[in-house]
Order: sequence, then C-alpha cells, then structure tokens
Amino acid sequence: MSQNNNGNSWSSVNIGIANPQVWAFASNGTEIYAGVYGVGVYKSVNNGVSWSLTNNGITNTNFSKIWINGQDIFVGTYDGVFYSNNGGTNWSSINVGLTNLDIRTLFMDGTDLFAGTNDSGLFYSNNNGATWSTANVGIYNSSIISAISHNSIIFVGSEGGGIYSSINNGLSWNASSFGLTNCKISAMATNGVKLYAGGESAGFFSTTDNGNLWLSQNSGLPICIITKLLFEDSTLYITTWGDGIFSSSDSGASWTSLNTGLTNLYLNTVLVDGTNVFVGTNLESYILMIKGSLGHL
Repeated sequence: MSQNNNGNSWSSVNIGIANPQVWAFASNGTEIYAGVYGVGVYKSVNNGVSWSLTNNGITNTNFSKIWINGQDIFVGTYDGVFYSNNGGTNWSSINVGLTNLDIRTLFMDGTDLFAGTNDSGLFYSNNNGATWSTANVGIYNSSIISAISHNSIIFVGSEGGGIYSSINNGLSWNASSFGLTNCKISAMATNGVKLYAGGESAGFFSTTDNGNLWLSQNSGLPICIITKLLFEDSTLYITTWGDGIFSSSDSGASWTSLNTGLTNLYLNTVLVDGTNVFVGTNLESYILMIKGSLGHL
C-alpha cells in the first residue's frame, strides 16, 4: 500500500517486522518502538521505513504498554516489567515486589512508576522499578487497565469498576465514575482542560471537573470498543476494535472517520510522531500504517 491523495490514505510500513499484531507504540526523539505480539520489541530510526528487533533479555512478548522517560524505557508484559536504558539493546526484568506479573498498563507520574495488573490492582515504584509496593487503598476493582495524570490528579481505569482518582500520588483512591454508563475503561487521554475516557460498547466520555461528572460525547462515533485514546497537536484520536480510527478537532464534540485506505479496522494502538500517525492493527500483514501530514487529517 502506498501513501497518496495529499496524505489522506494509509501506507504499510512493516519492513522487517515478522508478525501482524502490534500491541503498543512509543517514541523517543527519532526512535520509534513497537511491541509486537509473539515476537518482541522492534525499533525504527527512520520514521518506520524499516524496523529491527531489539529484544535481548525480554522473555515474554504479550505486550500491554511501552513507557519512555528520557533514556529509560519500560515495557509491560503479561509476565512482568522489563527495563532498558540503552535504546532497547538490552533489557532486564524489574519485578521485585510485584506479586502479579500480568501487567495491563504502565504509567509514570513524576518519579513514581505505576503498574496496573490483572486481578491484583495497582503497584508503584519510586526507584525506577527496582522494587514495587501495592497502591490499592480505596480501589475495589482488582484489574487496572489504563492510567493517566490530569491536573495533578492520577486517574486509573478498571476492568469493570469504572475510574478511580488519587490526589496524593496513589496513597489512596476515590471512585470517580459518576455519569459513566460503561465501567470497563480501557483508554484515557487529556488535553489539559478536558479528561477523556473510553471503553467497551458505551463509547466516549469527557469531564471538565476532574472526574466528578462524566458526559457522553459520541456524535459521529459508532457503538464501538475503544482500544486507545490519544490527544496530540490539538487533535484527539480514537482507535477501535473493528471500526477503525476517528479524529476530532473540537474536543470530541464531533468525529471524523480516518479509515480510507485501511484494509484492517481492528486497531490496537495509535502513535503520533512528528507529522505522521501510526496505527497498529491485527490479523493481517499490514501491521503498521502511516498517515501523512496532520494538516490534512
């Protein structure tokens, strides 16, 4: 597939990648990282034109999240957290204190690293992952699958218990789900004023009062499973499982489909890097797509 129509179509950029399932993206300067299910972490230094496997030390390739903080790269898998400080050349396991290695999300707030697990709640580390402690006071759903910081408040989304918020850096949590009609929150994003959340079937929500009240904003969206939310360069992106990708330039008041040219609408993740948008898809060989200048979206 090739890019055409002034950047309004999608092109495959998967040279060097051996598996059609990209579960996570992250970028750091000119480096882009992709977590590929069943294979490992790939790295591109030429805007996705080609990729190389950077997997030494990673023993599980069920990826949930890649988080980059400066030169520190953290990867969450279904068998714990892995860490690299040399651009992914080498990885080490950093799981001391984690009583559940099934990691569903990673998030950093200041110097504190948080890991959400399947069935054991939330853990945090204040020493770059060298040791971990639980951070579950007030959380009554044990599966944490998304996390974000908004207005100096940490928010986490759970598998079936809605959203929890903390004003004391994770020492304690309060329910922040009023107005949500869906309690499985798999994705969150912020533009600094609004906080956004999405999950399965009930669609997309936003709040302007730090999670006290959530409002539905689904005009132009199908009833869908939201897999990722991203706010970048004044544009909000939603990826879905089976309905492709949508964007909004008015904070979610209306949505536009960006699916022209996409041959697979089952999307796991999205990354904006410079003037390009990458999506990771499932079930076919066009695992990475690139969409041209953001000015044409």
